[in-house]
Formats: sequence, structure tokens, C-alpha cells
Amino acid sequence: MKKLILITIFACTALWGCVHADNKNIDTSLDLMDARILDTRWKLVELWGKPVAEVERYPFIQLHAKEGRISGFGGCNSFGGGYELKAGNRVRFTNMASTMMACPDMDSEQELFNVLSMTDNFACDGKTLALYKARMAPLARFEAVR
Repeated sequence: MKKLILITIFACTALWGCVHADNKNIDTSLDLMDARILDTRWKLVELWGKPVAEVERYPFIQLHAKEGRISGFGGCNSFGGGYELKAGNRVRFTNMASTMMACPDMDSEQELFNVLSMTDNFACDGKTLALYKARMAPLARFEAVR
């Protein structure tokens, strides 16, 4: 039990220590349409073309404009990292880390982490966010939570 607590504390410390960034990760030529993905909590609703089951504590991502970092919840673990946002709806997630809790079903969470590592562009209309790799079908879809 003590080992699990120490691992959790270490993971949380590493998570928050390595994700701190400043606004240098945000391209200043972004238009307002690109910037709509920032500072919104995005609830995961579809992963690899399949609907995500409704649960009490839903998976989500949030890109924080001021800090230049992403945070979220994968269904079992909290996670965070940095991001680079560039004109033309280009995005890249960097230095991702998560807590290391074990849950009965972690397949969807691992798939979300895989999607974040693959993503290189997005589409956003202010209500929905889709993450893509090149011109593939959407890897994930999210809905804005207000």
C-alpha cells in the first residue's frame, strides 16, 4: 500500500512538474476559429469511430491557453502535458504523463492516449472538436461541456 501511495505521489509530481509551459507553444497567427479549442472542457464522445459509453465521470481534455498545457481524465487516470498549436488547425501534444492507477477496464483510456500521441490536426466549430492524423477519419470526437 505504501508503495502504491509513493508511486502515485511521484507520478503526480512528475505530471505537474514536466507539463508547465508558457505561451511560446501557441502560434500568434492563430485565428479566432483555431483558438476556440482553448480553455474549454471537451468531453470524449467517440473514439476510433465508436461511441464512448456514458459514465458518471467522463473522459475529457482541456487545453489551457495561459499555461500552454493540456490536462484531462482518461476514465481511470488524470493526465497532462504540453501542446503546440499552430495556424491551419495544426496541433501536437508533447511530454504527456499520467497518474498510474489500475482500473478494471483501461482499454479506452489507452486508446485515448494513443490518439493524443498520433494527432496532428483538428477541426472545431465551438461545440464539437475532432482530432485527426493527416487526412484519416476522425480519431476522436469531443463535445464542449459548459
